Formats: sequence, C-alpha cells, structure tokens
Amino acid sequence: MVNEAEQRCDILLVDGSKQVLQSIRLRFEDTKYKFYTAPNGRAALNLLASEIEFKLVILDYNMDEMDGVETIQILRRLHKTIPVIVHTSHKAGGQLMMDWGGDYWFTKPNTGNETLNSVVERLLEYQTALETHLECAQESKETLEQAMSDIISTSRASKHMQKHYPSHIQYSEVIIRKIKETVVCVEDYLSMFNEGVFPFAEETH
Repeated sequence: MVNEAEQRCDILLVDGSKQVLQSIRLRFEDTKYKFYTAPNGRAALNLLASEIEFKLVILDYNMDEMDGVETIQILRRLHKTIPVIVHTSHKAGGQLMMDWGGDYWFTKPNTGNETLNSVVERLLEYQTALETHLECAQESKETLEQAMSDIISTSRASKHMQKHYPSHIQYSEVIIRKIKETVVCVEDYLSMFNEGVFPFAEETH
C-alpha cells in the first residue's frame, strides 16, 4: 500500500506577496500537493538545497533580496529539469525568466481560461511521463550495449565462423553498427533531458 508521503507531491511556491502565497495555498487545499513557501529567491534556493524533493516550482518576478530572474538563473544551474511556472504580470521580467528556463508563463491576475491548478497538473503529468520514458531509454541503452558486447565476443571467439562464414561476420558487423547508432540516439535523448531542454515554453494571459 502506498503511504501518504509517497503520494504527496511537494511544490515550492515563491512570491513576494503574502496574500498571493496564502491565496494559492488555499486554492490547492484538499489536494495531494504540499506547498512550501518562500518570500524571495534566496529563501527559495535554501529550500531547494534541502532534502525535500520538489516536483515543481512556481516563481514570481518582483521580490526583495533576489528577484525571479536572478533566482531562475541560479536554479537552472543547480536543477536543470525541475518544471518552473513563471507567475508574474511583469512582461519584461516574465520574458527574461522564460528565456532563462521557465517552462510555463502564467500571468497574474489570470484572465485566460486555463487555471493555475490545471497548469500544475499538466506539467506534473508531463514530467512523470518523461521520467518514465527516460527510465525505459536507459534500460534499452544497457540492453543494446550488452547485445553488442555479446555479438562482438561471439564473432571474435569463433575462428571457424570467421573462416567459413564471412557473410555472417559481415552481417554481425552491420548489426553492431546499427546498435551503436541506436545507443548514440538514446544517449542524446538522455543528455537532452539532463540539460533541461524539454520546456513547455508556453504562456497564458
């Protein structure tokens, strides 16, 4: 049975306004989400450095001590893949935050049809699906590497095969080449994720 800690999803909410912090927390009452709040970027980075495994960050622009742009610059160096919702009405600041790695721009106050709740849900579903695909990719990479190693070992070990079945050896070499190409593609895919190049790059007004 899955316990409450495993079901819970920890989210970091960073905003310079106490009213906004309280409003968003109330909006997500009675959900699986547990919110940790920070009034500025410096406090947010301290929380991100803790043992809490945050699944998502909602980040304001206009804050004391450290604004949203400076915060996301540091955040993206330390946490390349965590989804970040830019939550601000400041056009220039919001655009800069998106340029530095924001995944979704949700303006406040929201005048569009999509709610913050639905954006959070969609980003987290996307992140979960992506992590599942990456686990499969890693397993596939390991399986392909093992298969390639087995083919190479078998081909080299059999002098009889090399002498009497050269076409089989050539075919094995073709398979090995194809496997190598596939492994490179998988490695590129994993590298893209580790570098955080899967943003939504969307905004809503």
